[in-house]
Amino acid sequence: MVVPVIEECSPDGADFAAVLRLQRSAKQTVGFLSDSAIRDRAEKGTLLVANIDGLVIGYLLYDLPRNEIRIVQLVVASTARRSGTAKALVDALAIRHPARIGIVLECRRDFDAAAVWPKLGFTPLNEREGRGRERKPLTKWRRDFGHPNLFSMSAADDERPVAALDANIVIDLSDGLSAPSRHLKEDWVGAACRLAVTDEVYVEIERRNVREDRVRHKRCAQGFEQLTPPPETWQTIESALTARLGERAKAHPGDIRHVAKAAAAGARWFVTRDDSFRRGCSGAVEKATGVFVVAPAQFALEVDRFARDDQYRPADLAGSEIEVRPLNPDELDDVCRSFVNQPAGERLRDLRGSLNALVADTQHVRSCLFALRGQPLALSVLRATDLGHEVAVCRVQRGRTETTLARHMLGWLRASLPATGTVTLVDSFSGAAVMKASRSEGFLETSRGLTAVVVRGIGSMADLQASLKPSVADGRLPAAIAGRVREADPTPGTAFELEAAFHPYRVIGNGLPTFLVPIRAAWAAELIDPSLSRAQLFPRSTALALQREHVYYRSPRASGGLRAPGRILWYVSGTGVGGRAVRAVSHLEEVVTGDARRLYRRFAHLGVYNEAQVVESADHGDAMALRFSRTTPLPRPVGLDDYRRLMTEYRPGAGLTLAGPHSVPEHVFDQIVRMGG
Repeated sequence: MVVPVIEECSPDGADFAAVLRLQRSAKQTVGFLSDSAIRDRAEKGTLLVANIDGLVIGYLLYDLPRNEIRIVQLVVASTARRSGTAKALVDALAIRHPARIGIVLECRRDFDAAAVWPKLGFTPLNEREGRGRERKPLTKWRRDFGHPNLFSMSAADDERPVAALDANIVIDLSDGLSAPSRHLKEDWVGAACRLAVTDEVYVEIERRNVREDRVRHKRCAQGFEQLTPPPETWQTIESALTARLGERAKAHPGDIRHVAKAAAAGARWFVTRDDSFRRGCSGAVEKATGVFVVAPAQFALEVDRFARDDQYRPADLAGSEIEVRPLNPDELDDVCRSFVNQPAGERLRDLRGSLNALVADTQHVRSCLFALRGQPLALSVLRATDLGHEVAVCRVQRGRTETTLARHMLGWLRASLPATGTVTLVDSFSGAAVMKASRSEGFLETSRGLTAVVVRGIGSMADLQASLKPSVADGRLPAAIAGRVREADPTPGTAFELEAAFHPYRVIGNGLPTFLVPIRAAWAAELIDPSLSRAQLFPRSTALALQREHVYYRSPRASGGLRAPGRILWYVSGTGVGGRAVRAVSHLEEVVTGDARRLYRRFAHLGVYNEAQVVESADHGDAMALRFSRTTPLPRPVGLDDYRRLMTEYRPGAGLTLAGPHSVPEHVFDQIVRMGG
């Protein structure tokens, strides 16, 4: 049997044309995906092809949401079935992203491919009804990479965002009149979001003259999730939206009511073919409710982007000069109106009463408002209790940067604790963005709520367990979590996960690799230590200026064996301010080498680099991207002389060059962290 060659597909040329031909031949089973969406994956390096003797016999198209891999399409030419091509593609995918937690996909149960996935190492997880015309059931499959999974996280049963459909879209889907609307029936759309309707759809359908049409359209509407927000909630939103729109509201009373109901039910999008309403009112609707009013074609593009993005986009905040300050009592009313969670049933007067009582307790409460040019973006209220700290209020404004803001705020809350302790999220109206972000910021499910356990220092797993005992003894931390630490295997993956869960604690003795990476002061100021520059993302708070995740680009030459998961010690080079010293520690999440322009497009949402700067770092067109997270500056930077002394003690007589990355022994890392602490 001839083994196919697996490689990335360029966004142009003969291989890409072959992919498009294969996609069209298999469209009945893999569904519709535009040429531009396929090309976009190729540009980002997430399109693999299998070829034999230069002939493309299959392809695999995938996305990288959050910390997993999602197969979007896998197609093998009919002439190459049972040749091992599918296995070669999936195995190559796993090799390319070993730090991810696994691969997921959805497939109809009645397709022949459903019998193939178990042979490729996939396990069926659950089943849902498909969105296709026949509503055939879909099975979700998963191939786990076997990384340790110590902690269960609290999450909603279904985290997919909601899209509320206008009546004209439901009618299109019922009658098949509009091509853009028909694409909403594709299964990949249902995998990425929940399509839903409010009762306003039935009100509009009832106005149609032909009885057969009304019956058919209502039957179609009944096939979607039904949104039924409380009247007092959507009516409040409707009144506020009508006031904001002014004269424009008179032309669209039904649409305003419909959007208000969608917003009250927590929808992210309102999909409509009413161009007049969308063009005239979408901006005001987004500002007032956080709901995006989109046409079907635009919605398909947004869902596609949402499905493959991590949704953490610090680049969207770069240079925004967000102000971080305590909440002023005289702005309480405006802040409450900005953050009241009406879709979840919260009342404005209840939030105002809670905030009034909290702010008045100046001995135990600390508030923090994030604002841009006076407009509130995020709010947290931290309260000290006998069992640690509680986040009594934790809110972000809905919008495209809500997950980014939530991660910054939760990370800041952890970093702001004065010493080892716990911080528990007790705000029942915090919203989906905050709950989702908590998983990335080490919040664990406990009986009191989502709790982050902050443990400072460095030591073995046994040392960490000993540090957790006081939190278990006084009820702040369940004994089961400490037990999982005790029972976990001492592997590098376990150390990585423990450091994420109990940040900023550093686990040694498990073999987690550490690398020293030189970085120029100018980039260090942007990426790892804002104190080196006056141009900070969050001028009032160094902790917030540190993005929760970022990418550093370098030449792939002399990489020093860089691999993930691991740690980075950042050495700021040069003789200027802050130079010639180790200044920070980060988690190394992923190392990717490839075409510089493709890497830029893939990671642009994480970076401060522009495309020209990434290309400049390349060697013969290729660059190396280091995706890193949880950066912690050393309070006392370790100078070059001390670093050389420590390394020389480890390797007497060996030369030490700092021109590129190199491996650092764990006991040297231990001493650097202790010296810098």
